[in-house]
Amino acid sequence: LLKMPKRTWLSNENFTSELVIPNYGKGALSNVVVRWQVLHDGKVLHSDSLRCDHLPQGEVTSCGAIKFPLGQFADKAAQFQIVLSASSLGINNKYNVWAYPENQPAEPSDITIAREATPELLKSIENGATVLLVPKSWYDGERMTFATPFWSTLMFDYQPKTMGVVCNPAHPVFADFPTEFHSDWQWWELTTNTWAARINDTPMDYRPILQAIDHPVRNDKLGAIMETRIGKGRLLICTFDILSSPDKRIVARQLKNSILRYMSSPDFNPQEVAGLKEVFF
Repeated sequence: LLKMPKRTWLSNENFTSELVIPNYGKGALSNVVVRWQVLHDGKVLHSDSLRCDHLPQGEVTSCGAIKFPLGQFADKAAQFQIVLSASSLGINNKYNVWAYPENQPAEPSDITIAREATPELLKSIENGATVLLVPKSWYDGERMTFATPFWSTLMFDYQPKTMGVVCNPAHPVFADFPTEFHSDWQWWELTTNTWAARINDTPMDYRPILQAIDHPVRNDKLGAIMETRIGKGRLLICTFDILSSPDKRIVARQLKNSILRYMSSPDFNPQEVAGLKEVFF
Protein backbone atom coordinates (compact mmCIF):
# COMPACT_ATOMS: atom_id res chain seq x y z
CA LEU A 1 0.00 0.00 0.00
CA LEU A 2 1.07 3.59 -0.65
CA LYS A 3 0.47 6.20 2.05
CA MET A 4 0.42 9.69 0.55
CA PRO A 5 -0.79 13.01 1.96
CA LYS A 6 -2.90 13.84 -1.11
CA ARG A 7 -3.79 12.73 -4.64
CA THR A 8 -3.50 16.15 -6.33
CA TRP A 9 -0.20 18.01 -6.50
CA LEU A 10 1.39 21.09 -8.03
CA SER A 11 4.22 20.82 -10.54
CA ASN A 12 6.68 22.66 -8.28
CA GLU A 13 6.30 20.01 -5.58
CA ASN A 14 8.07 16.71 -4.99
CA PHE A 15 5.74 13.76 -4.72
CA THR A 16 6.35 12.02 -1.39
CA SER A 17 4.84 8.85 -0.03
CA GLU A 18 5.50 5.86 2.21
CA LEU A 19 5.30 2.24 1.09
CA VAL A 20 3.80 -0.09 3.70
CA ILE A 21 2.90 -3.78 3.68
CA PRO A 22 0.24 -5.15 6.03
CA ASN A 23 0.99 -8.78 6.81
CA TYR A 24 -2.03 -10.63 8.14
CA GLY A 25 -0.97 -13.99 6.77
CA LYS A 26 0.00 -17.13 8.67
CA GLY A 27 3.54 -16.10 9.48
CA ALA A 28 6.34 -13.57 9.12
CA LEU A 29 7.82 -12.69 5.72
CA SER A 30 11.37 -11.72 4.82
CA ASN A 31 13.35 -10.22 1.95
CA VAL A 32 10.37 -8.90 0.01
CA VAL A 33 11.32 -6.66 -2.92
CA VAL A 34 8.71 -4.18 -4.15
CA ARG A 35 9.21 -2.70 -7.60
CA TRP A 36 7.65 0.73 -8.20
CA GLN A 37 7.09 2.61 -11.44
CA VAL A 38 5.59 5.96 -12.38
CA LEU A 39 3.69 5.74 -15.67
CA HIS A 40 2.32 8.53 -17.84
CA ASP A 41 0.86 8.01 -21.32
CA GLY A 42 2.37 4.54 -21.40
CA LYS A 43 5.88 5.77 -20.62
CA VAL A 44 7.91 5.03 -17.50
CA LEU A 45 8.98 8.33 -15.91
CA HIS A 46 10.58 6.94 -12.75
CA SER A 47 11.27 3.47 -11.39
CA ASP A 48 13.14 1.83 -8.55
CA SER A 49 12.68 -0.85 -5.89
CA LEU A 50 12.49 -1.12 -2.12
CA ARG A 51 13.49 -4.11 -0.01
CA CYS A 52 11.55 -5.11 3.08
CA ASP A 53 13.85 -7.28 5.18
CA HIS A 54 11.31 -8.42 7.75
CA LEU A 55 7.51 -8.28 7.82
CA PRO A 56 6.19 -9.51 11.18
CA GLN A 57 2.90 -11.33 11.15
CA GLY A 58 -0.05 -9.18 12.27
CA GLU A 59 1.66 -5.83 11.69
CA VAL A 60 1.84 -3.05 9.11
CA THR A 61 5.49 -2.51 8.22
CA SER A 62 7.01 0.54 6.55
CA CYS A 63 9.35 -0.36 3.70
CA GLY A 64 10.62 3.11 2.87
CA ALA A 65 9.77 6.25 0.92
CA ILE A 66 8.93 6.87 -2.72
CA LYS A 67 9.83 10.37 -3.87
CA PHE A 68 10.22 12.09 -7.23
CA PRO A 69 9.90 15.63 -8.68
CA LEU A 70 6.84 16.75 -10.62
CA GLY A 71 8.49 19.46 -12.72
CA GLN A 72 7.77 17.63 -15.97
CA PHE A 73 4.13 18.64 -15.54
CA ALA A 74 4.84 22.39 -15.33
CA ASP A 75 3.19 23.15 -18.68
CA LYS A 76 0.16 20.86 -18.74
CA ALA A 77 -1.98 19.04 -16.20
CA ALA A 78 -1.52 15.29 -16.13
CA GLN A 79 -2.81 12.12 -14.58
CA PHE A 80 -0.15 9.53 -13.85
CA GLN A 81 -0.08 6.14 -12.18
CA ILE A 82 2.14 4.68 -9.51
CA VAL A 83 2.36 0.92 -9.93
CA LEU A 84 3.65 -1.35 -7.15
CA SER A 85 4.49 -5.00 -7.58
CA ALA A 86 5.95 -7.67 -5.29
CA SER A 87 6.61 -10.66 -7.52
CA SER A 88 7.60 -12.95 -4.66
CA LEU A 89 4.17 -12.44 -3.10
CA GLY A 90 2.27 -12.39 -6.38
CA ILE A 91 0.59 -9.09 -5.54
CA ASN A 92 0.47 -5.63 -7.10
CA ASN A 93 -1.34 -2.36 -6.66
CA LYS A 94 -1.73 0.93 -8.53
CA TYR A 95 -2.78 4.50 -7.74
CA ASN A 96 -3.98 7.38 -9.89
CA VAL A 97 -2.37 10.72 -9.02
CA TRP A 98 -2.76 14.17 -10.61
CA ALA A 99 -0.30 17.03 -11.11
CA TYR A 100 -1.31 20.56 -12.10
CA PRO A 101 0.86 23.46 -13.31
CA GLU A 102 1.86 25.90 -10.62
CA ASN A 103 1.78 28.93 -12.90
CA GLN A 104 -1.70 29.96 -13.97
CA PRO A 105 -2.64 31.71 -17.24
CA ALA A 106 -4.27 35.13 -17.28
CA GLU A 107 -8.05 35.11 -17.49
CA PRO A 108 -9.45 35.96 -20.94
CA SER A 109 -10.71 39.54 -21.04
CA ASP A 110 -13.56 38.72 -23.42
CA ILE A 111 -15.29 36.23 -21.06
CA THR A 112 -17.59 37.46 -18.30
CA ILE A 113 -17.53 35.42 -15.09
CA ALA A 114 -20.84 35.83 -13.26
CA ARG A 115 -22.13 34.59 -9.91
CA GLU A 116 -25.83 35.37 -10.37
CA ALA A 117 -28.24 34.79 -13.24
CA THR A 118 -29.80 38.26 -13.38
CA PRO A 119 -32.06 39.78 -16.05
CA GLU A 120 -29.18 42.12 -16.93
CA LEU A 121 -26.84 39.16 -17.47
CA LEU A 122 -29.41 37.45 -19.69
CA LYS A 123 -29.74 40.59 -21.79
CA SER A 124 -25.97 40.83 -22.26
CA ILE A 125 -25.82 37.20 -23.41
CA GLU A 126 -28.68 37.74 -25.83
CA ASN A 127 -26.72 40.67 -27.25
CA GLY A 128 -23.60 38.58 -27.84
CA ALA A 129 -21.66 38.21 -24.58
CA THR A 130 -19.70 35.06 -23.70
CA VAL A 131 -20.43 34.17 -20.08
CA LEU A 132 -19.23 31.63 -17.54
CA LEU A 133 -21.90 31.37 -14.85
CA VAL A 134 -20.80 29.91 -11.50
CA PRO A 135 -23.94 30.35 -9.36
CA LYS A 136 -23.24 31.29 -5.75
CA SER A 137 -26.76 30.24 -4.77
CA TRP A 138 -28.83 27.23 -5.72
CA TYR A 139 -31.52 27.32 -8.34
CA ASP A 140 -33.58 24.17 -8.97
CA GLY A 141 -30.99 21.62 -7.91
CA GLU A 142 -29.92 18.66 -5.82
CA ARG A 143 -27.27 18.51 -3.12
CA MET A 144 -24.45 16.14 -3.93
CA THR A 145 -21.24 14.78 -2.44
CA PHE A 146 -18.35 12.66 -3.68
CA ALA A 147 -19.60 9.56 -1.89
CA THR A 148 -22.79 7.69 -2.73
CA PRO A 149 -25.62 7.33 -0.16
CA PHE A 150 -24.59 5.03 2.68
CA TRP A 151 -28.04 3.41 2.99
CA SER A 152 -31.64 3.66 1.82
CA THR A 153 -32.53 7.19 0.75
CA LEU A 154 -36.18 6.41 1.52
CA MET A 155 -35.38 5.64 5.16
CA PHE A 156 -32.72 8.36 5.55
CA ASP A 157 -34.01 11.20 3.43
CA TYR A 158 -31.45 13.74 4.70
CA GLN A 159 -28.67 12.10 2.66
CA PRO A 160 -27.43 13.50 -0.64
CA LYS A 161 -28.87 11.21 -3.29
CA THR A 162 -26.33 11.40 -6.09
CA MET A 163 -24.09 8.56 -7.26
CA GLY A 164 -21.00 10.24 -8.68
CA VAL A 165 -20.46 11.95 -12.02
CA VAL A 166 -20.25 10.87 -15.63
CA CYS A 167 -18.77 12.69 -18.63
CA ASN A 168 -17.01 12.31 -21.95
CA PRO A 169 -13.33 12.67 -21.03
CA ALA A 170 -12.50 13.52 -24.65
CA HIS A 171 -14.63 16.68 -24.53
CA PRO A 172 -12.34 19.69 -25.12
CA VAL A 173 -13.50 21.33 -21.87
CA PHE A 174 -11.34 18.70 -20.11
CA ALA A 175 -8.28 19.25 -22.32
CA ASP A 176 -6.36 20.63 -19.33
CA PHE A 177 -8.23 18.71 -16.65
CA PRO A 178 -7.51 15.02 -17.19
CA THR A 179 -10.33 12.74 -16.12
CA GLU A 180 -11.92 9.42 -16.87
CA PHE A 181 -15.61 9.08 -17.67
CA HIS A 182 -16.43 8.51 -14.02
CA SER A 183 -15.58 9.96 -10.61
CA ASP A 184 -12.06 9.56 -9.25
CA TRP A 185 -10.21 11.20 -6.39
CA GLN A 186 -9.48 14.48 -8.18
CA TRP A 187 -13.24 15.15 -8.12
CA TRP A 188 -13.37 15.01 -4.31
CA GLU A 189 -12.64 18.71 -3.80
CA LEU A 190 -15.24 19.75 -6.38
CA THR A 191 -18.11 17.41 -5.55
CA THR A 192 -18.01 17.53 -1.76
CA ASN A 193 -20.91 19.60 -0.42
CA THR A 194 -21.96 21.04 -3.77
CA TRP A 195 -25.02 20.79 -5.99
CA ALA A 196 -26.18 19.95 -9.50
CA ALA A 197 -29.02 21.56 -11.45
CA ARG A 198 -32.22 19.66 -12.18
CA ILE A 199 -32.67 19.81 -15.97
CA ASN A 200 -35.51 17.37 -16.58
CA ASP A 201 -37.20 19.74 -19.03
CA THR A 202 -34.35 19.64 -21.53
CA PRO A 203 -34.74 17.35 -24.57
CA MET A 204 -34.60 13.63 -23.84
CA ASP A 205 -31.43 13.11 -25.90
CA TYR A 206 -29.58 16.06 -24.35
CA ARG A 207 -26.72 15.25 -22.00
CA PRO A 208 -24.78 17.93 -20.11
CA ILE A 209 -21.01 18.07 -20.41
CA LEU A 210 -20.75 16.76 -16.86
CA GLN A 211 -23.75 14.95 -15.41
CA ALA A 212 -24.36 14.02 -11.81
CA ILE A 213 -25.85 10.53 -11.57
CA ASP A 214 -29.07 10.64 -9.62
CA HIS A 215 -30.30 7.95 -7.26
CA PRO A 216 -32.40 5.38 -9.19
CA VAL A 217 -35.36 5.88 -6.83
CA ARG A 218 -35.84 9.30 -8.43
CA ASN A 219 -33.61 9.33 -11.55
CA ASP A 220 -33.67 13.05 -12.32
CA LYS A 221 -31.41 14.47 -15.00
CA LEU A 222 -28.80 16.52 -13.13
CA GLY A 223 -26.25 18.79 -14.77
CA ALA A 224 -23.07 20.21 -13.25
CA ILE A 225 -21.36 21.59 -16.39
CA MET A 226 -23.66 22.70 -19.22
CA GLU A 227 -23.55 25.00 -22.23
CA THR A 228 -26.08 26.66 -24.49
CA ARG A 229 -26.48 29.47 -26.99
CA ILE A 230 -28.85 32.26 -26.04
CA GLY A 231 -29.56 34.75 -28.78
CA LYS A 232 -26.23 36.01 -30.13
CA GLY A 233 -24.28 34.94 -27.05
CA ARG A 234 -22.86 31.81 -25.48
CA LEU A 235 -23.26 30.55 -21.92
CA LEU A 236 -21.41 27.88 -19.95
CA ILE A 237 -22.73 26.99 -16.49
CA CYS A 238 -20.69 25.25 -13.79
CA THR A 239 -22.52 24.53 -10.54
CA PHE A 240 -19.28 23.54 -8.80
CA ASP A 241 -17.47 26.29 -6.91
CA ILE A 242 -14.41 26.84 -9.08
CA LEU A 243 -13.74 30.40 -7.91
CA SER A 244 -13.16 30.53 -4.15
CA SER A 245 -9.76 30.10 -2.43
CA PRO A 246 -7.75 29.35 -5.60
CA ASP A 247 -4.48 29.22 -3.63
CA LYS A 248 -5.77 26.34 -1.53
CA ARG A 249 -8.24 24.64 -3.90
CA ILE A 250 -5.90 23.70 -6.72
CA VAL A 251 -8.33 21.25 -8.33
CA ALA A 252 -11.06 23.89 -8.59
CA ARG A 253 -8.53 26.34 -9.96
CA GLN A 254 -7.38 23.88 -12.60
CA LEU A 255 -10.92 23.08 -13.75
CA LYS A 256 -11.65 26.79 -14.04
CA ASN A 257 -8.54 27.29 -16.19
CA SER A 258 -9.48 24.36 -18.41
CA ILE A 259 -13.03 25.70 -18.83
CA LEU A 260 -11.82 29.21 -19.71
CA ARG A 261 -9.31 27.83 -22.20
CA TYR A 262 -12.11 25.86 -23.84
CA MET A 263 -14.40 28.90 -23.94
CA SER A 264 -11.64 30.91 -25.62
CA SER A 265 -11.19 28.31 -28.36
CA PRO A 266 -13.12 27.69 -31.60
CA ASP A 267 -14.41 24.47 -29.98
CA PHE A 268 -16.81 26.51 -27.85
CA ASN A 269 -19.73 26.69 -30.24
CA PRO A 270 -22.78 25.54 -28.27
CA GLN A 271 -26.21 25.02 -29.75
CA GLU A 272 -29.36 26.26 -28.06
CA VAL A 273 -30.69 23.75 -25.52
CA ALA A 274 -34.42 24.04 -25.02
CA GLY A 275 -35.38 24.34 -21.36
CA LEU A 276 -31.88 25.02 -20.01
CA LYS A 277 -32.10 28.81 -19.87
CA GLU A 278 -35.32 28.59 -17.88
CA VAL A 279 -33.60 26.69 -15.06
CA PHE A 280 -31.47 29.72 -14.23
CA PHE A 281 -33.17 32.81 -15.67
